[in-house]
Amino acid sequence: MKAKPYYRNSDLQNEMLPVDVVLHPSWWHAHADITFDEDFFYHPAKRVEGERRMEQVLHERFGRYGLGADRDRDLPVIGAVHNAAGFMVSEMLGCQIRYKADETPRRFIREEQPVEVEEVLDRWHQVESKPEWPRADYFKVRGADGHEYLLKHDLEADEWFLGRRW
Repeated sequence: MKAKPYYRNSDLQNEMLPVDVVLHPSWWHAHADITFDEDFFYHPAKRVEGERRMEQVLHERFGRYGLGADRDRDLPVIGAVHNAAGFMVSEMLGCQIRYKADETPRRFIREEQPVEVEEVLDRWHQVESKPEWPRADYFKVRGADGHEYLLKHDLEADEWFLGRRW
């Protein structure tokens, strides 16, 4: 079977590469007023409706680059396509998930022990992506154990890191 050719992108003046576009939930909330609540993840009809809305937003904003082609299709049956949210894995591991836009961490694991977050003391963003410094959210938090911690959420890899304990 011969591979399907990729169409030339006149805006970029080169051939398009096959890519998937995945955006952080805070982007969807800020730019499309889409909130990922519990219904989105647990009720298939709501998830399909949300994915259709995301495809429409992608088409409106980035259609000239070929995004949003599935805006008239009822997809997906399972999972979220354009939402970089590892909520399901976190929930399966016992973390309570609060389904709100721009939610902050509530619990993390240190030396195999859960630490509840009592207070978020500060929050800041690494906006520009560089290989040594990917886009990330940083949180300075006070744990229930009385210590302060620096937590980093790498938005590109959707991974969390414990940076420091005071």
